Amino acid sequence: MSGFVGKTSSNQSLTIPRSGFWPSIDIDDFRKKMRVLDSVENEQAEMALMSALDSTIYELASFEENHSEYDHLEDVPSKEIAGRSRYVYNFERAVYAEAKAQLLEEFFDIDLTRKAGEDRAATGIPKVAELRKESYAAIQTFFNESAIFVELV
Repeated sequence: MSGFVGKTSSNQSLTIPRSGFWPSIDIDDFRKKMRVLDSVENEQAEMALMSALDSTIYELASFEENHSEYDHLEDVPSKEIAGRSRYVYNFERAVYAEAKAQLLEEFFDIDLTRKAGEDRAATGIPKVAELRKESYAAIQTFFNESAIFVELV
């Protein structure tokens, strides 16, 4: 008898419930969109997503305050992207990018884009910076600002 026997995933489907104004987050959706392997347990992914939610919601506090007449982010009038609210899309984008950046800081081997023989530690740090930049850019869309900030000294 020969063959390869892999470890089956013990991760169950999990949703982080809505935080008042802000939408819920589906961990399976996060895993698919951000290419997070099953070797990262749900508890680890949930912790990274909760931390990312906290920082993103903090950054968007003034947006929520300016739109306090709406119960949920989905209710705030916005342009749509593929049938979804631009705000919901960018909120998810910001949270997912920040959560993956946090996971990459802990687990350099979760990124599937690595080429064979590439040093995971050396390629992980630039990827973290790119993900944080992506999160920042998504947050800036809420304020109709450019993601580029330049200060003349």
